[in-house]
Amino acid sequence: MQKYDAVSALYEKIMFYKREFEKTQKMADRKRLEVENRLLKSQNCRMKIKLARDKGKLPDSSKLLVKVGEFDILSNSYRHLTSMADSLQTHIDIAEAEFGT
Repeated sequence: MQKYDAVSALYEKIMFYKREFEKTQKMADRKRLEVENRLLKSQNCRMKIKLARDKGKLPDSSKLLVKVGEFDILSNSYRHLTSMADSLQTHIDIAEAEFGT
């Protein structure tokens, strides 16, 4: 009975990791689309900021800096989610290997 309990617990662990992986992957996919949609706008803002600084001026609008900052936060959030998904996949692989033995 003890071996059955251990196998059952391991199975539950695998299923938990898989559910969390799927949720995290969906969030990362949505975040990726958001990053892709904002990328060009962010690049344009960065270019305007660089041009202004190259001329020794402050950027025309603080909105440019805010947009770039928001994009950076969004990008970091996406990277964090993909890192979490990778970590969950590693846990799944380890648990499945353990389950197979």
